[in-house]
Amino acid sequence: MFHTIIRKSAYLITSLTVVSGVFATSGYAAQESQKPVIEWSHEYGKGQLSSNGRGVTPTPDGGYIIAGDVTGTDPSSYGITQAYILKVNASGEKEWEQKIEHGDSEYTYAYKAVPTKDGGYIVSGSTKNYDGKPHSVAYLMRLTAEGSVVWEKEYSDGYSNQYGESVVESEDGGFVVTGYSATSWGEAPAYVLKTDAQGNKLWFKKFTFGSNQYFNDITPTSDGGTISVGTINSMYGSGDDDAAIATKLNAKGEEVWTKKYVQGGPKRSAFSITPDSDGGYMIGSRTNGDINILTKVDANGEVIWEKTYDPTPDRELFTQVVRTKDGYALLGENEKGQYPDEQNQFEVLKVDKQGEVLDNVLFGEPNLYAIGRGAVSPDGGFVLTGQANQGEEYYLQLTKLAGSNAEQPAVTSIEFPDTTKTLEVGKNVAVHLNAVYADGTKAGLTEPVTYTSDNENIAAVDGSGLITGKKPGSTTITAEYKGLHAQLRVNVSASGDPGTSDGAFYLDSDEYSLSAGTSLDTIAIFKDKDGQIHDVTKQAIFKSENPKVAEYDKDGNIIGVHAGITHVTAEYNGQTYKALVQVVRAYVPR
Repeated sequence: MFHTIIRKSAYLITSLTVVSGVFATSGYAAQESQKPVIEWSHEYGKGQLSSNGRGVTPTPDGGYIIAGDVTGTDPSSYGITQAYILKVNASGEKEWEQKIEHGDSEYTYAYKAVPTKDGGYIVSGSTKNYDGKPHSVAYLMRLTAEGSVVWEKEYSDGYSNQYGESVVESEDGGFVVTGYSATSWGEAPAYVLKTDAQGNKLWFKKFTFGSNQYFNDITPTSDGGTISVGTINSMYGSGDDDAAIATKLNAKGEEVWTKKYVQGGPKRSAFSITPDSDGGYMIGSRTNGDINILTKVDANGEVIWEKTYDPTPDRELFTQVVRTKDGYALLGENEKGQYPDEQNQFEVLKVDKQGEVLDNVLFGEPNLYAIGRGAVSPDGGFVLTGQANQGEEYYLQLTKLAGSNAEQPAVTSIEFPDTTKTLEVGKNVAVHLNAVYADGTKAGLTEPVTYTSDNENIAAVDGSGLITGKKPGSTTITAEYKGLHAQLRVNVSASGDPGTSDGAFYLDSDEYSLSAGTSLDTIAIFKDKDGQIHDVTKQAIFKSENPKVAEYDKDGNIIGVHAGITHVTAEYNGQTYKALVQVVRAYVPR
């Protein structure tokens, strides 16, 4: 098995400062105060093995540019993952698309596409490099306004896996890129890369603040520099250095300052930064306990105020902070329920200029599978992208949430996403209801619904849609909303695992690597409050973010499907753990 091996080292940090400031907590319920109006929702990349939207950005003509990836069915490139760039108009109608296979790489991913000053686009992502040990490298692609490729280039430090998740255009017409970085032994430096307008590397800076660190996002500054945000994230040990971080570089790539944000909880990671109107910045971050934090800093990274948003019964994974006319918004994902019965929706948490909650909006297609980064639309609404699935088909989804003055179409029917649910005696499962609107769109229904069970001795249901198994058997759950009805068949089986006490749950590695067509065992571990270690692989639930790259069998083995990168999540006793999986092309002797 390929495991992550951690080596601890001591480093001299000359410009790292621990930041503390005004810190406040805000609680809120994960349901909207105003019904969302979906203006339009479109599907792209259907008929392929899979397609995925990783980020969307507004364009000067009122449309949008989407970055993602597609794995096609064409015989000449079957199973090869290509960068997928899609340009749509203000109504979401496709104007052009571009699919790029970089050289002989098994995969090329596009994470972000940004309009450039000359009317074209710069796209950042990752691809595979075969110099020495195959590894992922940062990738840039320049496009014309019509989507034609001007140039594409890759950048490598020779050993780290590096991903171009965020890119900005600099004042001199060049580009600055950063993103996630990792190594097989678990210790990686953060990086920032600068190129000229033709993609030629000007400088490639790496930063070490602790045993392991990486950046997630970058923004330009008014003096020609940049600020990158990310995390110091030790995989083992005390984790005393762990924190969210922000690093300011000047135009030459020299470090001006680095700030360390430690309040709010352990393993805090900054996932997004956006400039503010007063010359400061807003930073979004999250702890490993899913506490989301919004931080207002000045031009020097000093905290003005911070707000925490306590976790709700749902799992909220925000990936971006944006400015709005009323203040700010956190954009991301809301996940209800537990695998395999969870339902994902887009989530927008709106706050005022002091971070106080104004509204919390949930919306999205009933089959939403994964969520990328979104954007504010010109009318004050939001556009979010991701991946939805129908059966074995996975396709790119782009959804536009209308501005605040839009009129909500009437609900014509309601439906459960599934026709049947199965659970054990003593176990709970949350059910969700979708509204079908007069214009044909569907969205999760978050208004009050009445649920009843035909036989509460077999399965009981409360007002929130939480079903509890009482004894083996089958019954029907009925939902009622304003005279509309939907039914769900529920099967209850005998009780299995009795459960465990409080403790820590994790996998035997944070990173796995295998070839397509092979399998790899994973071990799920539970450390109880007394320090005892338990192998809970048989009791854990495993899920792959992209089954077209890697999937799990019933015994917890990873199955390499085709070359690419994805993440897997294990869940046990209400706790989850996430790991990276890299699948490489199977070796064929020549």
